[in-house]
This record gives sequence, C-alpha cells and structure tokens, in this order.
Amino acid sequence: LSTLCGLPRPAFLEGRSFAPLFVDPDQPWKDAVFSWRRPMYHDLAKGYHEACSMRTERYRFTIYWNEAGGEVFLELFDHTDDCYATRNLALDPGNRGLVDALRTQLMAGWRGE
Repeated sequence: LSTLCGLPRPAFLEGRSFAPLFVDPDQPWKDAVFSWRRPMYHDLAKGYHEACSMRTERYRFTIYWNEAGGEVFLELFDHTDDCYATRNLALDPGNRGLVDALRTQLMAGWRGE
C-alpha cells in the first residue's frame, strides 16, 4: 500500500509489495500466503500455544504447537474438493507424504526462505 501511495516503505514491513499485480494481474506471484495466531479469549479449546497456517491455491495447512514447540494438531483442507473445509485430510495416514511436503513448505516460507 505504501508503494501504491508513493510513500517510503516502513522498516518494520515484511514481504514484498503487491503493486506489480495492479500492472499485470496474471504474472506469477507467491505460491502461498502465511498467517500466525495465538489462542484468543473466545477460543473454546485453548489446547495450543500458537498456530501457523499456509494457504496455497489448493490447500490450507495448519500446525498447532504447544509452549515447548511440539506439534499438538495438524489441519489439512483441500479447497478444490472440499470448499467448506469439512474434512481434515491430515488425519488420514495415506496423506503423510502430502503433509510432510506442506510442512516443509510452510516452515521454509515462515522463515522467509
């Protein structure tokens, strides 16, 4: 937004400007977007310390960690085949390879690699 407004970029910003997409919206862009959260006062189940999610064109993959950094729970939803995210594919042992690949992508993206 600062780029589009012609303002200097604040030092605390992460990522890159999406301004080029206004010139060419069909150009290749990010493979995924990332989000992070901690439980809020209104969460019913506060069995985790923090969570990190990655949304690709097809999947949303989330890892929930405890305070020691151990994985508490995984979520994997295929938004192509399950647009309402009702089936957690991470619970199916047959998806272990996909889960491992998405975990690697999430952790690399989260670290900015």
